[in-house]
Amino acid sequence: MAVVALYNLKGGVGKTTGAVNLAHLAARLGRRTLVWDLDGQGAATFLLGGEPAGHRALDAIVDGSRPLDDLVVPTAFEGLSLVPASPSYLGLDIALDATRKPARRLARLLEPLADQYDDVFLDCPPSMSTLSASIVRAADVVLVPLLPSPLAVRAFDQLSRFVAGTKHRPQVWAYFSMVDGRRSPAPAPRADRAPSRR
Repeated sequence: MAVVALYNLKGGVGKTTGAVNLAHLAARLGRRTLVWDLDGQGAATFLLGGEPAGHRALDAIVDGSRPLDDLVVPTAFEGLSLVPASPSYLGLDIALDATRKPARRLARLLEPLADQYDDVFLDCPPSMSTLSASIVRAADVVLVPLLPSPLAVRAFDQLSRFVAGTKHRPQVWAYFSMVDGRRSPAPAPRADRAPSRR
């Protein structure tokens, strides 16, 4: 099972769009695919036609009282399932901080699903926190959508340093999003600071 996190420190850069579209493409290719909407705003849940989960979702993550599989719902797309977001996720960082080994929490919840899914896409909230550390620990690949601007490249550098400081180091790949070829490009990032594989 491959776990791919769509993650950035900044909001509004296309994480949800990337997660939903990549998951849909994987499912169309016949891969058993799961999207886990970890953002309390629930945009991926909305796009996939799901309903927000209740507080039981937070309980399952924090204390393991329910397996993650109990929260999985089907979508209208064949081969594509969803763990819906919950408004309670807005307090997830505080709740995770109170647990033992919080950085391993998401990875432990995903382990039992390894035989059920080929690909898991994590739609992540924009932050650098305990939840972020847990996301990085669970992911095999971190995809970072960037707007083509110097500040976005700076945020990518910060994220790369954050990942480099963790024990588990997934592959980190950046890509430019929201690029409109019909318009004049935004000021290009300096060539020596362009995003690359980390």
